[in-house]
Amino acid sequence: KIKLHANHHILNSLPIPINLLDSEYSNILINNTLKLVAIDDSYNILCKKFNVKRIDGLDERNDLIIENEVLVCKLYSLNKEDTKFLLERFSKYTSTIPNFESTFYMKYNSD
Repeated sequence: KIKLHANHHILNSLPIPINLLDSEYSNILINNTLKLVAIDDSYNILCKKFNVKRIDGLDERNDLIIENEVLVCKLYSLNKEDTKFLLERFSKYTSTIPNFESTFYMKYNSD
């Protein structure tokens, strides 16, 4: 984790997809992320500005996390096998969502 002294040289070296903001998935990713960070009333103004409803349940929170993970894989142009490999090994949320592959992967991928 970077806690201090993150400068533009460090941030520029991260492998961020160039097409992130131009992607059809960017609004979904941004809205999901706002829902995930809006954990108390201090985010009400921001949620209202972007017309985003705060979430309460753990299941919905887990769904948004795994959906974001699939969207990020899509932005990096990973195929089905690569996405599945990464999520099975590195996502603590994948096992909590039944049929994540059909629910989220199939929603955003055609291969």
